[in-house]
Amino acid sequence: MKRTLTILVIMCAVLTALHASGQKESEAAAKPVPLRVMRSGQPDATRDFLLEAEQAFNREMDTDIDMEIVETDWKSYHSRIMVWVAAGQEPDLFITAGSKLYALLEADALLPLDDIIDSELRNDIQQPLWNAYLVDNKTYAIPTSAATMMLWYNKDLFKQAGLDPSEPPRNWDELLSYSQAITEKTPARGMGVNLGRAYEITMHFPAMLYYSATNRQLIDRSGKSVFETPEGVETTKFLVDLINKHRVTQPNPEQITKSDLRQQLRDGRIAMYVDGFWVMKMLKEVTDFSDPDACKFGIAHAPASPFSGKKALVPFNGEPWVVSSHSKNPDAAKRFLRFLVTPEWQMRHDLAISQMTFRPSVWKEYGRQDVELEDEWVFRKMSESIKDSIYVTPPVEKIDPAKEAFQNALVRMVLGEVSVEEGIEIGIREIDEALSD
Repeated sequence: MKRTLTILVIMCAVLTALHASGQKESEAAAKPVPLRVMRSGQPDATRDFLLEAEQAFNREMDTDIDMEIVETDWKSYHSRIMVWVAAGQEPDLFITAGSKLYALLEADALLPLDDIIDSELRNDIQQPLWNAYLVDNKTYAIPTSAATMMLWYNKDLFKQAGLDPSEPPRNWDELLSYSQAITEKTPARGMGVNLGRAYEITMHFPAMLYYSATNRQLIDRSGKSVFETPEGVETTKFLVDLINKHRVTQPNPEQITKSDLRQQLRDGRIAMYVDGFWVMKMLKEVTDFSDPDACKFGIAHAPASPFSGKKALVPFNGEPWVVSSHSKNPDAAKRFLRFLVTPEWQMRHDLAISQMTFRPSVWKEYGRQDVELEDEWVFRKMSESIKDSIYVTPPVEKIDPAKEAFQNALVRMVLGEVSVEEGIEIGIREIDEALSD
């Protein structure tokens, strides 16, 4: 009897302990997981989007997160992110500027994300976008925005010059001949070129020429620039000749920025210019986009270079999601990220910040609900061009001084301070110095 009583007491104690342990585990499981999330820019729209996503995630998933939104503008992001990384204080989940991606990788600040990229997501995002964030066969970022840079042109000026506006230039020879005809027969210049800011060179007309001629970024991971390639040399000569020999561009391109050229395109002072969808806001001041045939402006893919085996490429810029290697809750961060890049929430993100839709599933399942029908033909054409695009950010850590060295060399050639050959030598040397500092 005593033995039986002893066994019962022991069993009760065990059950009590198990119950208490279960309660603690249940309480721990029910406790929300803290997660710091940052999407720089447009704080009001971003906050609303993230709060809605948090509520939906907690409702639909078995992980309950308690999100802290870190608000910052892009200027602050650029100046602070590496300081935060050095202190291990960056958010768990954030969108990075492409120009900071390789600095973050050099600092071992990012986790690979291949474990949350299934075949459905992989196939829904075009390969050039994945290529931008693939390092040593590991994917460190998931694209959430992409904007291709297209050749915009004024169809009225084409007609005045005797050109067919339904046939934009298909190659460099036609680009030159079209620019000459427009410059000779209309009050406008044929081509807009902006050399006033280093980062714009990587995205606009000069970049389109170099990317199409070389099919590589301006500077590769080893630090070699396109200046060192035969195609790069010929591209440099072609660009400088457009400005100085043929005089088919606006004067003083070394002083010109994208803002200047957007105004000149709107006002009919240049006929062609390379830019993203942002230029539409200004162009709508002078034309109606409701009908692509009636619209005063058209867009086209990059003209093909004369070099055999090279594909004509448009530049694209993008800002991907990344997960910090310092995160105390990396699994929760990854699960929330995977939720954010589902077609529905990708669409909601596109709506929130009024960006270009770039994923086929979003077009198919949700359409472009944030743009009026007048814009759709532009966004669709840009989205389709991603398959023949290249990322604008060279894959090196110290990219900003290297881009400035590239710009400096081009400007000196255009100003006639040095010959093309001398300028290329200067560019190579200064890029090497910038990357080695």
